Amino acid sequence: MKRIAVLTTLATLLLTGLTGVAKGDTPVVPEYVSQRTFSTNSLADPENAFWPTMFWWWNGTLEPELLRNQLADMKAHDFRNTLIWPIANNFRPADYHMSPDYLTPEFFDRVQGVVNEAQQLGMSCVLYDDGAWPSGSAVRRHPQYATNYATVQLVYNNGSWTQVRNTSTKITGDYLSPQTTQAFIDITHEPYAATVGSHFGSTIKSMFTDELAYQYVNVGHSIPWTPNGQTLFQNQFGYDVLADGKLDAFAVSPSQLTTEQKQVRVDVIDFVSGQYRDAFLLTKRDWCRQQGIAQTGHVAAADDTMGAVKYGFGNALRQLRAMDIPGVDAVWRRIFPGQQTENNFPKFASSAAHQNGTALSLTESFGVYGQGLTPAQTKWVIDYQYVRGINTYCGNNYPITSQDHSMTAERPRGGPTLEPMWDYLPALNGYIARLGYTMACGQPDIDVGLYYPVRDIWANGESSDPAVQGFNTLTQALLERQCDYDMIDDDILNDPATRVENGRLVLGAMSYRTIVVGPTSWMTATAQQRLNEFQAAGGQVIHINSLEQINSAIADISPTIELSVASSDIRAAKRSWAGGGTVFFFNEGQNTYNGMVTVELDGIPYQVDPDTGLAREVNYQTLPDGKLSLSLNLTAGESMLLVAQPSEDIPEDLAPSAKRTPLESLVIANGWNARVDRRFWAGEHDFEIHENENAQFEPVSLGRWATTLGLTSDFSGHVTYQCMVDIPESMRDGELMLDLGEMEYAARVKINGEDIGCVLWNPFTIDLPSLGDSSQFLLEIEMSNTLANELTSQRVMDLWEEMEDQPGWGSISRYNDDCVQFEMESRGGGLLGPVTLHQLEAPEPCTSLLLGIALVCLPTYSRRKK
Repeated sequence: MKRIAVLTTLATLLLTGLTGVAKGDTPVVPEYVSQRTFSTNSLADPENAFWPTMFWWWNGTLEPELLRNQLADMKAHDFRNTLIWPIANNFRPADYHMSPDYLTPEFFDRVQGVVNEAQQLGMSCVLYDDGAWPSGSAVRRHPQYATNYATVQLVYNNGSWTQVRNTSTKITGDYLSPQTTQAFIDITHEPYAATVGSHFGSTIKSMFTDELAYQYVNVGHSIPWTPNGQTLFQNQFGYDVLADGKLDAFAVSPSQLTTEQKQVRVDVIDFVSGQYRDAFLLTKRDWCRQQGIAQTGHVAAADDTMGAVKYGFGNALRQLRAMDIPGVDAVWRRIFPGQQTENNFPKFASSAAHQNGTALSLTESFGVYGQGLTPAQTKWVIDYQYVRGINTYCGNNYPITSQDHSMTAERPRGGPTLEPMWDYLPALNGYIARLGYTMACGQPDIDVGLYYPVRDIWANGESSDPAVQGFNTLTQALLERQCDYDMIDDDILNDPATRVENGRLVLGAMSYRTIVVGPTSWMTATAQQRLNEFQAAGGQVIHINSLEQINSAIADISPTIELSVASSDIRAAKRSWAGGGTVFFFNEGQNTYNGMVTVELDGIPYQVDPDTGLAREVNYQTLPDGKLSLSLNLTAGESMLLVAQPSEDIPEDLAPSAKRTPLESLVIANGWNARVDRRFWAGEHDFEIHENENAQFEPVSLGRWATTLGLTSDFSGHVTYQCMVDIPESMRDGELMLDLGEMEYAARVKINGEDIGCVLWNPFTIDLPSLGDSSQFLLEIEMSNTLANELTSQRVMDLWEEMEDQPGWGSISRYNDDCVQFEMESRGGGLLGPVTLHQLEAPEPCTSLLLGIALVCLPTYSRRKK
């Protein structure tokens, strides 16, 4: 066990008084977190880091054979990483039954067996750093440490503040103290190192820390603290915060605060946030690095701008820069089609990674999203985050058992194998992996920094404050103008390494030519001076004092891309590398976009379909200023990944463009038959799959199953459609595409018994293989809906209400009501059509369209082999 560096770091922290001094760059960041050079070979089959990670909830009996089988099942569905999450007994107010229990020798035997098996399967593992969330709970649950390292608070009572050690707190421990962190490491991290440390840096790449939040600042009641906080605070800020009623700043309503009291609020939250980073996160991060693994995870509720006060992390950027792979948590459908997030919060994690100079950032997604998510909705949520700079994904969740619905005593949930979508996920996972890999290569091409007025949030403590309103509005207004940006804050502006260089402001590993500052009254003097120096050197600093100024103030910022038809729905993220780069376009709106896009990009461009890895040619113009111009046609929720490479690196076998005009179309309206294959069912003791072994094909019309097949509206499952399609003579020996029209919600297409692929999102089309001069073919479409119909049936809701007090069940929590509401929105099922067969125009050699402008054309290549 590598303890020397950890203890040395701990001693250094004690000597420096934990005044916010960062620990430097040693030990070094694990190599796999570093930036990458793009490779078409790597794009075809990216490394494990970019394939989805499955939360593996160890909530039952850890039988070795079951563990091996589940691990193999994840790998077979292209979850090439698993995050081992021990659902420890007695860690949260719930009735868990993991056996053997967390941190026992038998538990670590199971961990060792799983890691060995993962190595054999070519998978990677992520370790969860605790037995519950928020990370750090193990200390308060351990008898040896619970009293000495319990949470400390300043408690307000009868007009005075008293320091109290709260041994019964449900939060974590005194993580403003490095001794508490060391105790936590001793209890949890070191046993992992002793058991599977030989896999660190290879099969085990990282350790996940969850829901980062110290104690909440409970205005009028309590402030998080540490026993020697009075001395540490005075050393840092020069005054005794416990004297002269200064802490009354936390006992009055925000509207009554004086300027002096606001300063106290800023200093106290700054102190607590900095202590938490230094004593907890940086200590853990350096332990991980010393072991050759990365620290990853996310803060609690970064999606709430006021979380900087409410949830104890203080400053999301500050905490996330202390991670090798900073992350966010997309829960409660905070990100979802048709709605806007408050502050575009994935930018916190991607900005931290960019400024750290590392390549990876993470999203944990789909907690409390319900079990009615369609592939199209899932892709939309991923695209939303990836176009904002995220590039790795961890999803919820694969339980050891759903017997008696013993998921987490929060809400009955079956594992993914008991959901209709499970067998469609490899196509989605391939999409996520290739998109994430591409968006981690080279350097982020971002010229704009948006100031995060976190000190104003601390000072004023109100969501109605102009600084909060301005920040939230600017995070969206810039994206609606296709101006990509990173978030910056006082920490990085105050950094002695920040400098002006060649007319750009260098902040960490990034440099910006434009800084946007919304309403603020609490920016530090050092940060203001940096911006003044930058502006004096020719940099662009845009100060905005009111919401009414925003549109006019940012109008002159150079966008990441230029659209010929203005749209507030199109998002774009760009990365560059030697001789080339990539742009990811995403239509977040509800309407189709048709127009031209201009972008500055080296090399020859082509399109990549991330779900298959297929590379397609694109027609483009090279404009006199060297920029590229090409058409951009995206239906609602559709995205496009453009890659540019030097001519010698262009893939040899480019497929024709996906956006070709149909020459002739045939609506397949008649001759349909259907067979009900299986039903997914919530039974009394577990989720079940009922196979319809004697099912026969019967004539059917297209439409929802409840109408066309006589199934109830509560049916969740699989139905196969079949039709013999006659090809008109005029369409024979041509390139064909199948358009499924409207469908609910996932389809697998077969032609003459051959699996062609999945259709999962808009546009719901798929290219067909060459049929030569065939006059007909057998079309099969396997359709699946989600588990939402079943889970929102009156039968299931009545059953769960009756079972709530039975053994193996906990009290159904507030999550249930949210999930039921979400699932009601996803009820459906069926092939609605119309199903249309299109003959596509053949690719033609390009000719110049504009006199004096070179139109660079790629030759016609053979079609992709199916």
